[in-house]
Amino acid sequence: MSIKDRVGEALAFGRQEELRLMRAVPTRARTARGSSQQWTARDSMIHQAVWKLVFVQAMENPAVAPDDAGPDEPDQVNQVIFASAKDLTWGETEALLTHAHQRTLGALQRLEGVALENPALFPWLGGQPLWRRLLGSAILHPVVHYALAYRQIGMGAESLRLQERVLEAMDAVSPSPEWLGVGRYNLACAYALQGETDQALARLTEALRLRPDLTAWSKQDPDFEALRSDPRYQALYAQ
Repeated sequence: MSIKDRVGEALAFGRQEELRLMRAVPTRARTARGSSQQWTARDSMIHQAVWKLVFVQAMENPAVAPDDAGPDEPDQVNQVIFASAKDLTWGETEALLTHAHQRTLGALQRLEGVALENPALFPWLGGQPLWRRLLGSAILHPVVHYALAYRQIGMGAESLRLQERVLEAMDAVSPSPEWLGVGRYNLACAYALQGETDQALARLTEALRLRPDLTAWSKQDPDFEALRSDPRYQALYAQ
């Protein structure tokens, strides 16, 4: 199976998880209005749809980088997104997500597989192949917010199952340690946030073995705050 096929399957998986979450959101939560500091599930879905479209625009127009929206001031950009979309209905939110997914698939189909693996295709790739940045935008970033949405609607266990399903799906895309390490790191974060200390430490240990370059950030990652006093966590950095 080609990298293009594997990425296509991953995008289909991401879309199914997106739809699963939307079906799970209770009616009362669908009409709830959040604030710029406290997003609802609807706000998170809109946020993801907009950032997916920003990334696809960069794929379609090499003169535009996905970071042009303001990478140095993400909070400010997110505030603009929130303010501009705060009155969208649930139906309009669903339509926006459908549009973002279809446009992402369209951009993928127009690319050759070799382009997906070319880290020099666009100047903004930062040395990474396009497929990694694409899946980061279309799946890995959204999943973080979707896991939070599950916790907000009282489905913390489903939040963890989502992360576990994502790890399995993402592992199928590439066997490289760089890629596998990202998935395990994200799952370690999810376990830590749910108070699953043993699982969090096991996944974090795997992640740092595969991706030693994540070590420095993991020491300050707020997701691991509850692990700081655990001797097993401290032993990871004793060498």
